Order: sequence, then structure tokens, then C-alpha cells
Amino acid sequence: MRVRVLLTVAMLAVSGCSRHDDTAAGARPIDCVLAGVASQCKVETVVEGDRKLLVVRHPDGGFRRFEAVVDGRGVVPADGAQGAGGNWTEDGRYAVSVGQDRYVFPARELPSNGQTQ
Repeated sequence: MRVRVLLTVAMLAVSGCSRHDDTAAGARPIDCVLAGVASQCKVETVVEGDRKLLVVRHPDGGFRRFEAVVDGRGVVPADGAQGAGGNWTEDGRYAVSVGQDRYVFPARELPSNGQTQ
């Protein structure tokens, strides 16, 4: 009985994470490197209260959430224990690394006073 319950819970969890029609949600393609392999991910913006989240969807169905911040860091992981490091690329995009993964966001650098233009 316990095994059957665990299997049912596992199947529900997997079905809840399965295919997501991110084109309908306005997702945009971004370059990413996942475990050392160049790929293309999709990012969508989600607003939760006063937080602006960027949900990056991996081609294999996985995802990572970042919170957009205006304190000079750009984005920070919204979940998990791993920190992120970010830097501006030569072509004006913002690259964020978390572990072996790297995401390149189209972005614009804020003026030094932190105010949006």
C-alpha cells in the first residue's frame, strides 16, 4: 500500500512538471549553457506581489527561477541554496552563472543611481 501511494505521488509530481506551453506565456528565447552544453532556453517574466521573477525553462523540461533586483546584482536565484555570479558581456547582455549552468539575458545596465530610464 505504501509503495502504491509513493508511486501515485511521484506520478502526480512528474505530471505537474511536464510540458509547459511557454510560447503562450510570452516566453523569449535566450542563450544558455547547461552542464557545459550550449543550448537555447526560454525565459518568461512572472510578477508575484512586489517581486519580478524570471522563470528560465530548459529544453529538457527543467527550470530555474531568478528574482530581478535593482541593487547592482541584476538577478539572484529565487530558489535553492546555490548563489549566482553575473557579469556584462561585450555585446551588452547580462550573463548569470549558477553552478555549471550559464544564462545570457537581454538586459540593459542601469545608471549608477539605480533609476530606470
